Amino acid sequence: MFKKLVSLLIGICLLLGTTAMAAKEEQPIPERFASVMEVCNATTAAEMHQHLIDYINATWADYYTTSNLPFPVRFGGTTEDLIADKRNWAMAVVSTKDVDIQKLLDSNMIKHWSFSSSDPSVLSLWLIPPALRPYRPRDLTQSYDIFYFDYDAQTDDATVLIFNENYPITETLFARALLDMRSTEQKRAMEGIARVNGWTVEELIAKPKDWDVAEVLVPYPDGLEPLDQAGMLLDLSQSDYFASRESFEHISDWWTEGPNGIYSADKRFIGAPVFPFTLFDKEDHALILIVNAKSDYADAALRYAEYCIKGMDDVMFSDIDAWESLALEYSTELWQ
Repeated sequence: MFKKLVSLLIGICLLLGTTAMAAKEEQPIPERFASVMEVCNATTAAEMHQHLIDYINATWADYYTTSNLPFPVRFGGTTEDLIADKRNWAMAVVSTKDVDIQKLLDSNMIKHWSFSSSDPSVLSLWLIPPALRPYRPRDLTQSYDIFYFDYDAQTDDATVLIFNENYPITETLFARALLDMRSTEQKRAMEGIARVNGWTVEELIAKPKDWDVAEVLVPYPDGLEPLDQAGMLLDLSQSDYFASRESFEHISDWWTEGPNGIYSADKRFIGAPVFPFTLFDKEDHALILIVNAKSDYADAALRYAEYCIKGMDDVMFSDIDAWESLALEYSTELWQ
Protein backbone atom coordinates (compact mmCIF):
# COMPACT_ATOMS: atom_id res chain seq x y z
CA MET A 1 0.00 0.00 0.00
CA PHE A 2 2.83 2.37 0.95
CA LYS A 3 4.65 1.66 -2.34
CA LYS A 4 1.48 2.42 -4.31
CA LEU A 5 1.09 5.73 -2.46
CA VAL A 6 4.70 6.69 -3.13
CA SER A 7 4.32 5.80 -6.81
CA LEU A 8 1.17 7.90 -7.05
CA LEU A 9 2.86 10.91 -5.47
CA ILE A 10 5.88 10.55 -7.75
CA GLY A 11 3.54 10.37 -10.76
CA ILE A 12 1.75 13.55 -9.71
CA CYS A 13 5.04 15.36 -9.19
CA LEU A 14 6.29 14.27 -12.60
CA LEU A 15 3.04 15.39 -14.21
CA LEU A 16 3.15 18.81 -12.58
CA GLY A 17 6.85 19.15 -13.31
CA THR A 18 6.39 18.29 -16.97
CA THR A 19 3.48 20.70 -17.28
CA ALA A 20 5.36 23.48 -15.53
CA MET A 21 8.27 22.97 -17.90
CA ALA A 22 5.94 23.08 -20.90
CA ALA A 23 4.39 26.30 -19.62
CA LYS A 24 7.79 27.86 -19.04
CA GLU A 25 8.87 27.07 -22.59
CA GLU A 26 5.59 28.17 -24.16
CA GLN A 27 5.81 28.57 -27.92
CA PRO A 28 4.16 31.28 -30.02
CA ILE A 29 0.66 30.44 -31.28
CA PRO A 30 0.68 29.73 -35.06
CA GLU A 31 -1.12 32.38 -37.12
CA ARG A 32 -3.34 29.59 -38.48
CA PHE A 33 -5.19 29.57 -35.13
CA ALA A 34 -5.55 33.34 -34.69
CA SER A 35 -9.36 33.04 -34.80
CA VAL A 36 -9.32 30.81 -31.71
CA MET A 37 -7.20 33.28 -29.78
CA GLU A 38 -9.34 36.23 -30.89
CA VAL A 39 -12.50 34.54 -29.61
CA CYS A 40 -11.10 34.25 -26.09
CA ASN A 41 -9.23 37.58 -26.28
CA ALA A 42 -5.83 36.01 -25.60
CA THR A 43 -2.33 36.10 -27.06
CA THR A 44 -0.78 33.18 -25.16
CA ALA A 45 -1.94 29.71 -24.16
CA ALA A 46 -1.70 30.64 -20.47
CA GLU A 47 -3.86 33.71 -21.01
CA MET A 48 -6.37 31.67 -23.00
CA HIS A 49 -6.54 29.10 -20.20
CA GLN A 50 -7.35 31.76 -17.61
CA HIS A 51 -9.96 33.47 -19.79
CA LEU A 52 -11.67 30.13 -20.40
CA ILE A 53 -11.74 29.38 -16.67
CA ASP A 54 -13.25 32.82 -16.04
CA TYR A 55 -15.90 32.20 -18.71
CA ILE A 56 -16.76 28.72 -17.40
CA ASN A 57 -17.13 29.99 -13.85
CA ALA A 58 -19.34 32.87 -15.00
CA THR A 59 -21.50 30.77 -17.34
CA TRP A 60 -21.87 27.36 -15.71
CA ALA A 61 -21.00 27.96 -12.05
CA ASP A 62 -24.40 26.64 -10.93
CA TYR A 63 -23.81 23.26 -12.58
CA TYR A 64 -20.10 22.67 -13.12
CA THR A 65 -16.83 23.61 -11.53
CA THR A 66 -13.38 23.75 -12.99
CA SER A 67 -10.00 24.19 -11.40
CA ASN A 68 -6.70 25.89 -12.02
CA LEU A 69 -4.92 22.57 -12.47
CA PRO A 70 -2.47 22.61 -15.39
CA PHE A 71 -4.23 21.94 -18.67
CA PRO A 72 -1.66 21.99 -21.49
CA VAL A 73 -3.01 22.90 -24.93
CA ARG A 74 -1.10 22.08 -28.11
CA PHE A 75 -1.60 24.24 -31.19
CA GLY A 76 -1.00 22.60 -34.54
CA GLY A 77 1.20 19.73 -35.60
CA THR A 78 0.79 16.65 -37.75
CA THR A 79 -0.81 13.34 -36.83
CA GLU A 80 2.64 11.93 -36.10
CA ASP A 81 3.55 14.96 -33.95
CA LEU A 82 0.46 14.51 -31.78
CA ILE A 83 1.14 10.81 -31.29
CA ALA A 84 4.82 11.33 -30.50
CA ASP A 85 4.01 14.10 -28.02
CA LYS A 86 0.98 12.35 -26.48
CA ARG A 87 2.10 12.72 -22.87
CA ASN A 88 2.41 16.51 -23.04
CA TRP A 89 -0.99 17.81 -24.18
CA ALA A 90 -4.54 17.52 -22.90
CA MET A 91 -6.33 19.38 -25.70
CA ALA A 92 -5.03 19.99 -29.22
CA VAL A 93 -6.20 22.72 -31.57
CA VAL A 94 -5.46 21.36 -35.04
CA SER A 95 -6.12 21.76 -38.75
CA THR A 96 -7.80 18.96 -40.70
CA LYS A 97 -5.28 19.70 -43.45
CA ASP A 98 -2.50 18.54 -41.14
CA VAL A 99 -4.15 15.90 -38.96
CA ASP A 100 -5.76 12.60 -39.91
CA ILE A 101 -8.56 12.16 -37.36
CA GLN A 102 -9.25 8.63 -38.57
CA LYS A 103 -5.66 7.65 -37.74
CA LEU A 104 -5.93 9.25 -34.30
CA LEU A 105 -9.12 7.29 -33.66
CA ASP A 106 -7.50 4.06 -34.85
CA SER A 107 -4.49 4.76 -32.62
CA ASN A 108 -6.71 5.25 -29.53
CA MET A 109 -5.51 8.84 -29.19
CA ILE A 110 -8.85 10.60 -28.74
CA LYS A 111 -10.61 10.61 -25.37
CA HIS A 112 -13.73 8.46 -25.39
CA TRP A 113 -16.61 7.46 -23.14
CA SER A 114 -19.62 5.16 -23.25
CA PHE A 115 -21.81 6.62 -25.97
CA SER A 116 -24.44 9.12 -24.88
CA SER A 117 -26.64 11.11 -27.22
CA SER A 118 -26.61 13.93 -24.65
CA ASP A 119 -22.81 14.15 -24.60
CA PRO A 120 -21.67 17.71 -25.59
CA SER A 121 -19.34 16.33 -28.27
CA VAL A 122 -22.17 14.27 -29.78
CA LEU A 123 -24.50 17.28 -29.84
CA SER A 124 -21.78 19.37 -31.54
CA LEU A 125 -20.93 16.69 -34.10
CA TRP A 126 -24.61 16.12 -34.86
CA LEU A 127 -24.93 19.77 -35.93
CA ILE A 128 -22.04 19.90 -38.41
CA PRO A 129 -22.44 18.68 -42.02
CA PRO A 130 -21.75 14.93 -42.32
CA ALA A 131 -19.18 15.64 -45.06
CA LEU A 132 -16.92 17.22 -42.42
CA ARG A 133 -16.67 13.96 -40.49
CA PRO A 134 -15.70 11.36 -43.09
CA TYR A 135 -13.94 9.27 -40.46
CA ARG A 136 -15.73 6.53 -38.51
CA PRO A 137 -14.78 5.10 -35.12
CA ARG A 138 -14.33 1.36 -34.96
CA ASP A 139 -16.25 1.17 -31.68
CA LEU A 140 -19.70 2.72 -32.07
CA THR A 141 -20.50 2.17 -28.40
CA GLN A 142 -18.25 5.13 -27.53
CA SER A 143 -18.50 8.95 -27.68
CA TYR A 144 -15.34 10.76 -28.81
CA ASP A 145 -14.22 14.20 -27.64
CA ILE A 146 -13.98 15.97 -31.00
CA PHE A 147 -15.29 19.54 -31.44
CA TYR A 148 -15.33 21.63 -34.63
CA PHE A 149 -14.51 25.32 -34.11
CA ASP A 150 -14.70 26.66 -37.68
CA TYR A 151 -14.45 25.67 -41.34
CA ASP A 152 -13.09 27.36 -44.47
CA ALA A 153 -14.96 25.94 -47.46
CA GLN A 154 -12.56 27.50 -49.98
CA THR A 155 -9.57 25.64 -48.58
CA ASP A 156 -11.59 22.70 -47.19
CA ASP A 157 -9.85 23.21 -43.86
CA ALA A 158 -11.51 22.94 -40.44
CA THR A 159 -10.19 23.90 -37.01
CA VAL A 160 -10.85 21.03 -34.61
CA LEU A 161 -10.44 20.66 -30.85
CA ILE A 162 -9.53 17.14 -29.75
CA PHE A 163 -8.85 15.65 -26.33
CA ASN A 164 -6.08 13.22 -25.50
CA GLU A 165 -6.91 9.72 -24.25
CA ASN A 166 -3.34 9.38 -22.95
CA TYR A 167 -3.30 12.49 -20.76
CA PRO A 168 -4.57 11.99 -17.18
CA ILE A 169 -6.50 15.25 -16.85
CA THR A 170 -8.84 16.49 -19.60
CA GLU A 171 -11.86 18.79 -19.36
CA THR A 172 -14.20 19.29 -22.31
CA LEU A 173 -15.70 22.37 -20.66
CA PHE A 174 -12.77 24.22 -22.24
CA ALA A 175 -13.95 23.20 -25.71
CA ARG A 176 -17.56 24.01 -24.86
CA ALA A 177 -16.50 27.45 -23.65
CA LEU A 178 -14.52 28.14 -26.83
CA LEU A 179 -17.49 27.15 -29.00
CA ASP A 180 -19.82 29.22 -26.83
CA MET A 181 -17.61 32.33 -27.04
CA ARG A 182 -17.77 32.45 -30.83
CA SER A 183 -19.83 35.14 -32.54
CA THR A 184 -23.37 34.46 -33.72
CA GLU A 185 -22.12 34.41 -37.32
CA GLN A 186 -19.32 31.95 -36.51
CA LYS A 187 -21.72 29.59 -34.75
CA ARG A 188 -24.26 29.59 -37.58
CA ALA A 189 -21.55 29.16 -40.20
CA MET A 190 -20.27 26.04 -38.44
CA GLU A 191 -23.41 24.50 -36.91
CA GLY A 192 -26.36 26.06 -38.71
CA ILE A 193 -27.74 27.61 -35.50
CA ALA A 194 -26.50 29.84 -32.69
CA ARG A 195 -26.66 28.13 -29.28
CA VAL A 196 -26.20 30.31 -26.19
CA ASN A 197 -25.72 29.55 -22.50
CA GLY A 198 -25.71 31.69 -19.40
CA TRP A 199 -27.60 34.63 -20.90
CA THR A 200 -30.14 36.38 -18.72
CA VAL A 201 -33.75 36.82 -19.78
CA GLU A 202 -33.00 40.50 -20.32
CA GLU A 203 -30.07 39.72 -22.63
CA LEU A 204 -32.14 37.27 -24.67
CA ILE A 205 -34.88 39.88 -25.15
CA ALA A 206 -32.37 42.63 -26.02
CA LYS A 207 -30.59 40.51 -28.68
CA PRO A 208 -33.34 38.72 -30.62
CA LYS A 209 -31.18 38.24 -33.73
CA ASP A 210 -28.17 36.83 -31.88
CA TRP A 211 -29.50 33.45 -30.74
CA ASP A 212 -31.62 30.58 -32.00
CA VAL A 213 -31.72 28.17 -29.07
CA ALA A 214 -30.77 28.83 -25.45
CA GLU A 215 -30.40 27.16 -22.08
CA VAL A 216 -31.62 29.69 -19.53
CA LEU A 217 -31.80 29.46 -15.73
CA VAL A 218 -35.11 30.99 -14.59
CA PRO A 219 -37.53 30.80 -11.65
CA TYR A 220 -39.97 27.90 -11.92
CA PRO A 221 -42.68 27.87 -13.14
CA ASP A 222 -43.17 31.42 -14.46
CA GLY A 223 -39.63 32.63 -15.20
CA LEU A 224 -40.19 32.53 -18.96
CA GLU A 225 -43.12 34.97 -18.89
CA PRO A 226 -41.11 38.09 -19.91
CA LEU A 227 -39.71 36.23 -22.93
CA ASP A 228 -43.17 34.97 -23.85
CA GLN A 229 -44.69 38.44 -23.53
CA ALA A 230 -41.98 39.67 -25.92
CA GLY A 231 -43.16 37.05 -28.44
CA MET A 232 -39.82 35.24 -28.39
CA LEU A 233 -40.75 31.68 -27.45
CA LEU A 234 -41.55 29.10 -30.10
CA ASP A 235 -44.34 26.65 -29.31
CA LEU A 236 -42.38 23.39 -29.06
CA SER A 237 -45.51 21.31 -29.53
CA GLN A 238 -44.95 21.85 -33.28
CA SER A 239 -42.59 18.91 -32.79
CA ASP A 240 -44.31 15.52 -32.59
CA TYR A 241 -41.80 14.51 -29.93
CA PHE A 242 -42.51 17.44 -27.61
CA ALA A 243 -46.25 17.19 -28.23
CA SER A 244 -46.26 13.58 -27.03
CA ARG A 245 -43.59 13.88 -24.32
CA GLU A 246 -44.72 12.65 -20.90
CA SER A 247 -43.99 13.98 -17.44
CA PHE A 248 -42.10 11.90 -14.88
CA GLU A 249 -42.83 11.51 -11.19
CA HIS A 250 -40.47 10.31 -8.45
CA ILE A 251 -37.83 9.12 -10.88
CA SER A 252 -35.39 8.34 -8.06
CA ASP A 253 -34.29 9.64 -4.67
CA TRP A 254 -32.45 12.43 -6.52
CA TRP A 255 -34.86 13.19 -9.36
CA THR A 256 -38.26 13.64 -7.78
CA GLU A 257 -40.05 15.47 -10.58
CA GLY A 258 -39.72 15.78 -14.34
CA PRO A 259 -42.42 17.92 -15.98
CA ASN A 260 -42.67 17.37 -19.71
CA GLY A 261 -42.50 21.10 -20.35
CA ILE A 262 -43.09 24.68 -19.30
CA TYR A 263 -46.41 26.14 -20.46
CA SER A 264 -47.64 29.66 -21.08
CA ALA A 265 -50.87 31.02 -19.61
CA ASP A 266 -52.67 30.00 -22.78
CA LYS A 267 -51.22 26.46 -22.61
CA ARG A 268 -48.51 26.73 -25.28
CA PHE A 269 -45.40 24.54 -24.80
CA ILE A 270 -42.73 27.26 -24.47
CA GLY A 271 -39.78 25.50 -22.82
CA ALA A 272 -38.35 22.08 -21.98
CA PRO A 273 -36.51 21.41 -18.68
CA VAL A 274 -32.96 20.28 -19.48
CA PHE A 275 -32.81 18.11 -16.33
CA PRO A 276 -35.41 16.55 -14.05
CA PHE A 277 -35.94 18.71 -10.97
CA THR A 278 -34.01 18.63 -7.67
CA LEU A 279 -30.72 17.24 -8.99
CA PHE A 280 -29.50 20.46 -10.61
CA ASP A 281 -32.10 23.01 -9.64
CA LYS A 282 -31.07 26.08 -7.67
CA GLU A 283 -33.68 26.85 -5.02
CA ASP A 284 -36.82 27.47 -7.09
CA HIS A 285 -34.99 27.81 -10.41
CA ALA A 286 -34.75 25.42 -13.35
CA LEU A 287 -32.55 25.18 -16.44
CA ILE A 288 -34.86 25.42 -19.46
CA LEU A 289 -34.21 24.89 -23.17
CA ILE A 290 -36.03 27.42 -25.37
CA VAL A 291 -36.20 28.18 -29.10
CA ASN A 292 -36.33 31.74 -30.46
CA ALA A 293 -39.60 32.27 -32.32
CA LYS A 294 -38.14 35.39 -33.99
CA SER A 295 -35.16 33.54 -35.41
CA ASP A 296 -34.80 32.87 -39.13
CA TYR A 297 -33.28 29.53 -38.07
CA ALA A 298 -36.13 28.42 -35.80
CA ASP A 299 -36.85 25.21 -37.75
CA ALA A 300 -33.25 23.99 -37.40
CA ALA A 301 -33.21 25.10 -33.76
CA LEU A 302 -36.37 23.09 -33.07
CA ARG A 303 -34.80 19.98 -34.60
CA TYR A 304 -31.77 20.47 -32.36
CA ALA A 305 -33.94 20.99 -29.25
CA GLU A 306 -35.81 17.78 -30.02
CA TYR A 307 -32.59 15.79 -30.48
CA CYS A 308 -31.05 17.29 -27.33
CA ILE A 309 -34.00 16.66 -24.97
CA LYS A 310 -34.92 13.28 -26.43
CA GLY A 311 -31.32 12.15 -25.97
CA MET A 312 -31.39 13.27 -22.33
CA ASP A 313 -34.69 11.46 -21.77
CA ASP A 314 -33.36 8.26 -23.31
CA VAL A 315 -30.23 8.39 -21.12
CA MET A 316 -32.12 8.94 -17.88
CA PHE A 317 -35.24 6.88 -18.27
CA SER A 318 -34.26 3.76 -20.20
CA ASP A 319 -33.11 0.56 -18.53
CA ILE A 320 -29.61 -0.68 -19.35
CA ASP A 321 -30.61 -3.12 -22.08
CA ALA A 322 -32.90 -0.61 -23.79
CA TRP A 323 -30.32 2.16 -23.56
CA GLU A 324 -27.56 0.05 -25.11
CA SER A 325 -29.81 -0.54 -28.12
CA LEU A 326 -30.80 3.14 -28.32
CA ALA A 327 -27.19 4.28 -27.98
CA LEU A 328 -26.12 2.10 -30.89
CA GLU A 329 -29.01 3.50 -32.92
CA TYR A 330 -27.98 7.10 -32.17
CA SER A 331 -24.32 6.35 -32.83
CA THR A 332 -24.96 4.59 -36.12
CA GLU A 333 -27.03 7.56 -37.28
CA LEU A 334 -24.26 9.98 -36.26
CA TRP A 335 -21.50 8.16 -38.12
CA GLN A 336 -23.36 6.93 -41.20
